[in-house]
Amino acid sequence: MKFEHRCLVELSDILAIQYECARCHAATIVPVENIPTPQQLLMKYVEKTCPYCQTEWGMDRNTSEFEKFTQFNSLLREIAEKMKGRNLTLRLEIKCPEKP
Repeated sequence: MKFEHRCLVELSDILAIQYECARCHAATIVPVENIPTPQQLLMKYVEKTCPYCQTEWGMDRNTSEFEKFTQFNSLLREIAEKMKGRNLTLRLEIKCPEKP
């Protein structure tokens, strides 16, 4: 017999997205229901540099990677809304926390 330990997260468990600077660790937390549209995200949260330490993010606004980044943010909000009250549950498997 084999037992497997897995950690799954439902979309309803995701409360917010955190954007953090890798250099200074300044962070902005945005609740899922307040995640902006791609255009709003571009203007409000994702600037070319960190507003605290001025480190460049390294993500060009006119690239497909930036487009995918903004789409992911918007889709997370939209799909979480659309899944409410459905007879289907969507879960993401995450790395389980280490036991102390």
